[in-house]
Amino acid sequence: MSISMANPGDSLTIIRISGSEKIKAHLQNLGFIEGEPVLIINKISENIIVKIKGVFLAITYDLARKILV
Repeated sequence: MSISMANPGDSLTIIRISGSEKIKAHLQNLGFIEGEPVLIINKISENIIVKIKGVFLAITYDLARKILV
């Protein structure tokens, strides 16, 4: 499933990043790497707030759908 389907409080591990090479590179630069744990903090409007590598990030649902856990 993708991060966009997860619920606040879920602690998950990234399995795969899908999408174009440009999107994959962008997400990897933000810290979304296969095997990395990610915590879903909240869902607000069109964004999902996550905690990854000790950093809180807001990503859009479009990007979240590319991150498979």
